[in-house]
Amino acid sequence: MRLDVYVPVLAALLLGVAVRPLARLLPPGIGFRVLVGAGLISAAGWVWTLGLLAWTAVGQIPLVARYGGWSVPVLQADNPVAPAIAYSAAAALAVVSVMFAHASIRRLRAVAHSWRLARTLAPAGGGELVVLPESAVEAFALPVFDHRVRRPGRGLDRRRGHIVVTAGMLRVLDPAERRVLFAHERAHLDGAHHWWLLAAQLAAAANPFLTRLPATVDYLLERAADETAATAVTDRGLAARALARAGLAALHHPQAPARGIALAYTGSTTAARITALLAPPPQSRRALLIILVMTVALVMVAAADAGRDLETLFELAMHTRG
Repeated sequence: MRLDVYVPVLAALLLGVAVRPLARLLPPGIGFRVLVGAGLISAAGWVWTLGLLAWTAVGQIPLVARYGGWSVPVLQADNPVAPAIAYSAAAALAVVSVMFAHASIRRLRAVAHSWRLARTLAPAGGGELVVLPESAVEAFALPVFDHRVRRPGRGLDRRRGHIVVTAGMLRVLDPAERRVLFAHERAHLDGAHHWWLLAAQLAAAANPFLTRLPATVDYLLERAADETAATAVTDRGLAARALARAGLAALHHPQAPARGIALAYTGSTTAARITALLAPPPQSRRALLIILVMTVALVMVAAADAGRDLETLFELAMHTRG
């Protein structure tokens, strides 16, 4: 436990630094999955480490020791964690818990807002596409939370969500560019991208080293949808032109209000996405993926070993009590 308990902390720090470089190296369709998975494991390992370190101090409180049935002097003699580190970990764990609770409440409110919006649009959303009679240039993918839709004479149908566009957006794009837009937003719905972004946001709330993760995952989700749209229309230049025209038009209109967890077509990363579409399709990097998987496995093994070491320490204190 002297060293392996700190491996998840080091891994979390390294992942926080490497998030953006990894996003540039990995294909977007794989990249967001890898980063979200690594982020969740890193956040869990970080919290686990804080808990282990904090428990070495909490376990020495006389009342806790009496309840647990172990010897405080034995813990103090054999404890490999300095008191300053243990108490700092306990304080950090308390702060992280508050931050995670606050972020969870905010995300739940965003989900509830999206749910209410989907319910509001339901009468107009007999199909997948919903057109809002607004002059604003806006388009977004909106997930639905009751996937069962009853249609007259057809029974129950299943739908992942709505593609919502404004009349202003449709006026900006020609028919071919609209196909790009629809394919992009459909990719968000088919890939359940909203929930991947939500997972990244919660991982960052639990691990302060991952503050760059949500924005990076958001960019990769948009890039993945761009690549899917470009493949659907078999023309990367057309996909880039549609995004450029929509992004340029959106600059001349007021920013739309927040739509909960809806994923909008245009945003601050539009220029980078256009540049990527004008380049050749991204290539898979199998060697990098193998290294990342091995690193994650090492972190999990170290965290498990640290937990076993702490369990052994307390068992020893229980057997030698008195």
